[in-house]
Amino acid sequence: MSDPTTTSSEHGPKLGQGRAVTVPGAEYFDFTSRITGREHRLFISVPAGDPPPEGFPAFYIFDGNGCFATVAEIMRSRAPADGLRPAVVVAIGYATDDLMTAMALRMKDLSTPATPEWLAALPFAIPGLTADLTGGLDDFIRVVEEEIRPAIARLAPTNPSDQTVMGHSLGGLAVLRILFTRPAMFRTFVASSPSIWWSDQAILAGEQAFREKVEAGEVSPRLLIDVGGREQTPDSGALRHFKTMAEAQASADFCGMVENARALGQRLGSLKSGHGYVAETVVFTDEGHVSVLPAAISRGLQFALGVDVASGPTDAR
Repeated sequence: MSDPTTTSSEHGPKLGQGRAVTVPGAEYFDFTSRITGREHRLFISVPAGDPPPEGFPAFYIFDGNGCFATVAEIMRSRAPADGLRPAVVVAIGYATDDLMTAMALRMKDLSTPATPEWLAALPFAIPGLTADLTGGLDDFIRVVEEEIRPAIARLAPTNPSDQTVMGHSLGGLAVLRILFTRPAMFRTFVASSPSIWWSDQAILAGEQAFREKVEAGEVSPRLLIDVGGREQTPDSGALRHFKTMAEAQASADFCGMVENARALGQRLGSLKSGHGYVAETVVFTDEGHVSVLPAAISRGLQFALGVDVASGPTDAR
């Protein structure tokens, strides 16, 4: 193929020198956590213009290396005309430009502890994962609360009573952990395709105490759980990760992504509270575990920042 920077054809122009693509109005900052010693990268977008008197809402999302550009562009395109309130976007990731490196690093920060026996019994392999590379979630939550949020408050005027946290897969598990153990830490929680299956569903150990707090009127968070409707239906793409479709189906059945998300959403949605508590469940019927993410981000932003927020379980088609 000819070099487009040096040649042209009769059907097209000479393109000139290529340039790096940037996200308008965005910056990133690297720091080393004093709590964990791990290096993080914060991808941040601050709205143009003056903040409201109480400060901008803040939207935090995990897996920032892969998610930030999507969130920032949706906000940039939708906020002016589509009923989304301007907000400070904070995507928490790692100090690397390699997405696979970031995905490996997340395993420690976004998971509760897993035993060697449980990992060995999994019906699928997670290459390179050992028990000592799991279980850092509670420390990571401290990093968010004690280091990242104060840094953001110094960088931009944010409203401490109107902040959202979103995560997908293990990130969704992390959101549930914060919800169950620190329900007043954020106003809004978006758990996308949460890995409830992780470590024999240990995350659910905190559910009952959370339920009691909601029904006693002690906390009233807003919660959205979403999942792709095809997350338990492997397609031909699953053969890139599994030897046979039977193995892929066994893995999907073990994780029970759709069943677990729906069941938890139903339980939390049935709680009785007269204090503004909201719990919605959305099933994106035609999406899988990876393809659901853009739709989940769009719906999560609407749930968190929309002027008019619908309530009640939904099947998105």
